[in-house]
Amino acid sequence: MQNRKSRKFVPLVCAAALLSLSGCQTVNYYKNKIFSALSLETLFSIADYVPGNRGETRTAGADALQRPRGPIPCPQVKIMNDLKQMHQFTNIAKASTDNKISSIYITGTQNSCHFELNDVVVEIDVNFEGNIGPKARVFENDRPSFAYPYFIAVTNDDNEIISKDIFAVSVSYGKEEDLINHTEKLRQIIKLKSKYDAPEYTVLVGFQLDNEALAYNRDLTSEERAYALKKTEQIEVKIPEPDYSNPISYKH
Repeated sequence: MQNRKSRKFVPLVCAAALLSLSGCQTVNYYKNKIFSALSLETLFSIADYVPGNRGETRTAGADALQRPRGPIPCPQVKIMNDLKQMHQFTNIAKASTDNKISSIYITGTQNSCHFELNDVVVEIDVNFEGNIGPKARVFENDRPSFAYPYFIAVTNDDNEIISKDIFAVSVSYGKEEDLINHTEKLRQIIKLKSKYDAPEYTVLVGFQLDNEALAYNRDLTSEERAYALKKTEQIEVKIPEPDYSNPISYKH
C-alpha cells in the first residue's frame, strides 16, 4: 500500500520542481520526461501482475517480461509403446489363439488441466478396449470379469520418474459379449515451483506388466504391432526407462 500512495504524489513533487526551473529549462521538456517515467513504471506494474494471485505483484525483472503470453500449456500425456497392451493365456510360453484368455489395449487419452496456486491438476480420461478368447469361459453362460493393473507416472524434463501410482481397470463381459470398451477418469496433481514449469513435465500411462508379459509384447510380430498401433488414437514416444515391472525402482 505504501508504494501505491507514493506513486500518487509523484506528479505533485515533480510539478513543484517545475516551478523553480530557470528560464533556459522549458516546462514542456520536463513535463515530457515526467510522463515518460510514469509510462515505464506502469509497464513494469502490468507485466509483473499475474492474474489469480489475489492481486499480488511480483518484483520487476527481465524474467517477468520474458514470460510467454496466453494460456500455459498442460503437461503432455503419453502412452508407453511396449506397455499399451496386456494379454493373458493359459500358457504364455505357448501363446496362441486357442489358449487365449483375454486381451486389453489402451486406445487413447483425453486430457485437460488447470492450476491451483502453483500446482497443476491434470484430468485424464484413459480409454480401454478389451476382448476375450475361448479360454475366458468355462461354461457357455459365464460372465467373465478381469482386473488389469496399469500405472500413471510423472517424469520431469530430465526423464526422471518423480512419482508413480498403480490402479486397476475392471471389466466384465456379458454371457454373449466378447468385446468391450471402457473409460477410466483420473486426476494427477503435479507440484511445481512455478506454474510456468508445467510443460516440462510428462504423464506416462501403461500397463503394469510382469517380465513374461513384457517379453511377449516385445516379441509381437509386425502384424500384431500394427493391429495394436491402429487402436491407439495418439502418438506414443518411448523414452529410456527403468524396469517397469518393479515399482520399487521408481523414485517417489
